[in-house]
Amino acid sequence: MSKLKLADVYDNEAVQAFGRALNLNLRTDQDYASLAELEYCENPEDFSDVLKRFLRRYEVPAARREREGKKVFRPSDEQLRGIAALVDRVGVQPVRAALIAYALVWHERSATTGKEKQTND
Repeated sequence: MSKLKLADVYDNEAVQAFGRALNLNLRTDQDYASLAELEYCENPEDFSDVLKRFLRRYEVPAARREREGKKVFRPSDEQLRGIAALVDRVGVQPVRAALIAYALVWHERSATTGKEKQTND
């Protein structure tokens, strides 16, 4: 593993996308199980399993909202590969910490105004 720079982890597009998805699932569907599972994964295999279970939990309400005609955010397959590559490069712990941090903060829609809070639309 290379020397860790936190900015490289927190600025990573994949971490931000999955963190946003975790945030949405936490705020709209009270998915505390994914946060708890993430907290205790220590190796890449555990991380992979937790990510799989999270995506399964995320898809059910996302599909329901989509059927209702609402706009739905989903992480992309490229972002999935990006998060796996980052775990391979820096390890599970910093990626896990960044995901949990992004899940627990309010996300601004507009970096310029700083006023609108993220919603699940």
